[in-house]
Amino acid sequence: RGEVRGLAESMAGPLHRFLPLLLSPCFVFGSSSLSVADLRAASQRQLPASIALQDVGKCIAALHAHGSNMLGVLHSLGYTRGLLHALAFSERSRLHSMAKFAVLGLQPVSVRTAALYQGSSVLPLTQQIRMLTARFQVDVCLAMVNVMLFVLLHSRIILPALTALTVAVIVSARQLLLPLWRPASTPGLRPPRS
Repeated sequence: RGEVRGLAESMAGPLHRFLPLLLSPCFVFGSSSLSVADLRAASQRQLPASIALQDVGKCIAALHAHGSNMLGVLHSLGYTRGLLHALAFSERSRLHSMAKFAVLGLQPVSVRTAALYQGSSVLPLTQQIRMLTARFQVDVCLAMVNVMLFVLLHSRIILPALTALTVAVIVSARQLLLPLWRPASTPGLRPPRS
């Protein structure tokens, strides 16, 4: 984690904690330095209140100065996402493609080439399972992001409702279970009469 943080800091300067989110919303789970206020602002397409204009300038300078020209990479990524969105190619499909090609990229050149030309069915079974696992992880991650954003955006409604539901369940359980409860024979206590 320290190495990843160091790379992110060198690429994005003071806004390094937001760099994973620019690549995909699914990376929200890998960043422990994001607060609820940061996530709420991101879900509303706003900068968090803790970010100053000076921080944005330093971030852009760091993205441009990095040897890999990260600013250009992010710009291209945004352009590509816009084109895919216009073609009705969902974020889920984009991430499935990234996961597929990440697994393929780990294969020996001969296996990778065969899979690209003949389809992923030529991959060894273990690699096919790895590809399915990567797709499943994308789906789980997107579902978790959607639930988390829903809760964040509706927390004023959901939290009181969850509290009321919890109290109702506890009261109902008590009413249902109390008649079934019979204390062990303890000196000085008499069991209730049936």
